[in-house]
Amino acid sequence: MIRVIKKLLSEKFKLKIKLLTVSSKNPFWIEKIKKDKKNIFVFLGGFYQNLGDMAITYAQVEFLKQTYPDANIIAIPSTRTYEAVKTLKNYISKEDTITTIGGGNMGDMYQSLEDARLYVVKSFPDNKIISFPQTIDFNNSKGLNASKRVYQNHKNLTIFARENNSFARAKQYFPNVDIKECPDIVLSLNKIEPICERTNVICCLRDDKEQNLTDSERQEIIDKIKKVFPDAQFTDTVDVALEDCTPERYEQTLENFWNKLRKSKVVITDRLHCMIFCAITGTPCVVFDNSNKKISGVYNQWMLEIPYIKLFDNFQKDLAIPVAQELYNTDFNITLFDLSEKFSQLTDAVLK
Repeated sequence: MIRVIKKLLSEKFKLKIKLLTVSSKNPFWIEKIKKDKKNIFVFLGGFYQNLGDMAITYAQVEFLKQTYPDANIIAIPSTRTYEAVKTLKNYISKEDTITTIGGGNMGDMYQSLEDARLYVVKSFPDNKIISFPQTIDFNNSKGLNASKRVYQNHKNLTIFARENNSFARAKQYFPNVDIKECPDIVLSLNKIEPICERTNVICCLRDDKEQNLTDSERQEIIDKIKKVFPDAQFTDTVDVALEDCTPERYEQTLENFWNKLRKSKVVITDRLHCMIFCAITGTPCVVFDNSNKKISGVYNQWMLEIPYIKLFDNFQKDLAIPVAQELYNTDFNITLFDLSEKFSQLTDAVLK
């Protein structure tokens, strides 16, 4: 008799019963579910020591709030993906939407994040799932085949690529999946204000597997910067204290870094999101491409017409510092380069 009654109850009504029985001992994501609203989940939240991924998380949440103001947005840290999925499977209704974080981790370079994304997609076969704008790059068939099996089997999955190369790869890899294209989600932000007096020079060069500069080229650039700009500040988007990456503090951490850029006359970087941060804060920037060309892909497709950002390949390094000097000495009448219309397909996917 009880089984018969359960079958007759609607999914939404069963969800309401579950939520009424939630205790204060449940994880925060259970307590944040609203029984009278549509819930949109942001999985793989970048609450860790990488300002780029933190900014993607922030921008994705803000985009969802503006696109679907009546929805309830819940961000889940990437480190708690498996725990969250196991509990949320009992509470999420079919009307709720699942999103996964944008960025540069759909591939086998960061396999643990790709594995977590696959787990999310497999776990919610009846929900609409949107993968926010990604660089997509697989280098071995084992990882690619595992991703193909999961993505192709989901009936309501949309994957957004953030540049043409990734779009073409995704269409080739996942022919049964709805593949669309739009800019990196951080480019949806406007962080020009507050307007500050610009006096600084910032150098932000990476030192990891995505680095395209050789160690000697990197050191040569640093030496030239020190010679031309003696007061230059050297930093990186991964130089972040762990305690400043929490969901409670990460917005202020981002704001602090953006404020440094607002006070800079020029930035020299090979970090994709440092370049994007310069775009959204109106900061002149010289940028070198990285190893998987995601910087040139994003720049050439979406940022080519921004006059205060200049891209160089590593073999053009001798040209970069003179251009940085030119940018330093130029007074730009900075206005935000508006890309809002380029996000229309993403907006439609969220609202559909």
